[in-house]
Amino acid sequence: VKLGEYKGLTVEKQDRTVSEQDVEDRLLQEQAKSAELVVKEGAAELADTVVIDFEGFLGEEAFEGGKGENYSLELGSGSFIPGFEEQLVGAKEGDNVEVKVTFPEEYHAENLKGQDAVFKVTVHEVKTKELPELTDEFAKDVDDSVETLAELKEKFRKELEEAKAEAADEAVADLALRQAVENAEIVELPAEMVHEEVHRQMQHYLNDMRRNGITPEMYYQITGTTEADLHKMMEKDADVRTKTNLVLEQIVKDENIEVTDADVDAEVKELAAQYGMEEGAVRAAVSVEMLKNDISMKKALALITDSAVEA
Repeated sequence: VKLGEYKGLTVEKQDRTVSEQDVEDRLLQEQAKSAELVVKEGAAELADTVVIDFEGFLGEEAFEGGKGENYSLELGSGSFIPGFEEQLVGAKEGDNVEVKVTFPEEYHAENLKGQDAVFKVTVHEVKTKELPELTDEFAKDVDDSVETLAELKEKFRKELEEAKAEAADEAVADLALRQAVENAEIVELPAEMVHEEVHRQMQHYLNDMRRNGITPEMYYQITGTTEADLHKMMEKDADVRTKTNLVLEQIVKDENIEVTDADVDAEVKELAAQYGMEEGAVRAAVSVEMLKNDISMKKALALITDSAVEA
């Protein structure tokens, strides 16, 4: 690998600003989450919830799985097949409605694919969302560490600023790293190295699963996949990842980047906190060699990123 420019690279300027509208939108999200459903008089509108009995028919025959009682359906949620919910807009408590639909061609039940059907629907109740007032009491209910709505807004602002800064930093790192890889000269990618990268990614992926209490066997059973399927998934972009690793490894060598025992200890602490594990369990799950490799790569990436210029 012959490195090109990797320090002081110019990347697209990232937006780190948080507007008043961003804070307001975050507040409205919390307000919507705290909404209560209350019975309303009059016609159902989109976003209202109707409590219904329904039964589906193909011609004169009721079909299996097409019946429900006292089902709460939010109109516009897309929970039912296309066209169903829209036909209940305008319905009132006590109404009987015939809903005519066509099942999608990709519907999961073979006997219903592309079929025209009629649902006989009885509306028992129409409910609407009642939003809480944006008061100091609301703020305290959302977050007991604040006393006022103004404090809640300020907390949301700080959280949004942190999230936006983190996303911007990640974007800068990604853009700068791509440039560093493009600037490098790599004559030929050793097939063995690409294979090793696929294997390494698989180990990383499965180790993440283990940290969440899922064994490889459980993962394959849950997802209905095999080890070969996972291998195929990891083969995607393996060439790019291998080139990236080669460049980072060369930077580690050229810059004489070292990993200390203190670095390893700090990484173990971070992983333990991230996954809610004991430090000993982390050390048992991940080899010191793998940890040191990851840390050295992070240091090389930091060298590229920290010197990058946004413009």
